[in-house]
Amino acid sequence: MKALKIPIACDADKQFVRPTKAEKGRPYFCPACLCKVVFRSGTQKQPHFAHRASTSCSVETVIHKAAKSLIVQEVTKWKAGPTPAPIVRRKCGLCGCPMPHSLPDKVEGAVVEHRLPDGFIADVALLSGGVAIAVVEVRVHHAIEEEKATRLSVPFIEVEGKAIIESSASWTPIVDGFKPLVCQPCRKALKERGAPEPGTDDLAWFSAKVATIAERTGITLPAHPYVYAPFNCWKCHEEILVFLWPRRDQLWSRAQPPDPIPKTVRLRRTTVVKERYWANICPCCGSTQGDNYILLEPESPFWLDEEWPEPEHWDREAILHAIAGRVADLAREKARAISLQEQQRQEIGTPKHLTIPGAASVRRSNLRPRLM
Repeated sequence: MKALKIPIACDADKQFVRPTKAEKGRPYFCPACLCKVVFRSGTQKQPHFAHRASTSCSVETVIHKAAKSLIVQEVTKWKAGPTPAPIVRRKCGLCGCPMPHSLPDKVEGAVVEHRLPDGFIADVALLSGGVAIAVVEVRVHHAIEEEKATRLSVPFIEVEGKAIIESSASWTPIVDGFKPLVCQPCRKALKERGAPEPGTDDLAWFSAKVATIAERTGITLPAHPYVYAPFNCWKCHEEILVFLWPRRDQLWSRAQPPDPIPKTVRLRRTTVVKERYWANICPCCGSTQGDNYILLEPESPFWLDEEWPEPEHWDREAILHAIAGRVADLAREKARAISLQEQQRQEIGTPKHLTIPGAASVRRSNLRPRLM
């Protein structure tokens, strides 16, 4: 077995020492198994600590254990003062611009290997009043398990172990499960578009938006089995509600809508379609909103990945949940495009009335919601 090269060691006082700060002739020890290691450096070698071959210790184990201890050490030094708080290098949840910030003062301490109420063991738990309010997971080779990531009872970030060893006072999440941050340009764009911030309850936002449109347009929201979504009329551009209902192997325009029928769903005949058919009607200008316009536009709230279910598999709540996520994502993407374009204008000094070639536009991929 070959000797191990480890990136950090402890001195006789159990303080962490990086190879760049080590001195030849001094005793150093492995942070994981505490066996003695040898500091080596030279003109043709990068400084490192040599660890004898071991079946019970590995470079991965050393990095994982040392990184966890370094995080706790940084928090402890900060709370003891006057060391600055560790910096978490996060990004805007909408446009992705850097948003580094200090750990909040409510963090009172940190501990390693802390058992949470849900039964999971946190690599590092950030405490307030003795209770874990956030978790820092350390990755060396393997990412946090999917079950743990989805079921953790507190917010978490995952950081790279090697990065922590290089700079323990600066944490760059490779997975960010904290409450999303939103930069000022994006916050302004979201407000202008009436779009929800990242991390918002999309269904609650959607329901409130639908209720507002229904009240403004004098529409009574129908019960099961109808589903609905906000849509801009192709003619007057007012935001209205459009409705869909279960149908079997046919267009909605050919399927009889169930009673009670919304007052904006009517039998219509147009110059294009010579026969009468069921269509959504704009309550503001009376124009017909055709199936193709409602269903096939890339920015349609009904543009789903799956085929629409048959009547016997029609799950209204699941469909509305998917539509709500789709509508919220579309609103956020439009706000993101506005924000990025405004940031680009500010960088290059372009007047607002001019369009920037290649400026950010709404990303249409990955916006189609899933029913399940």
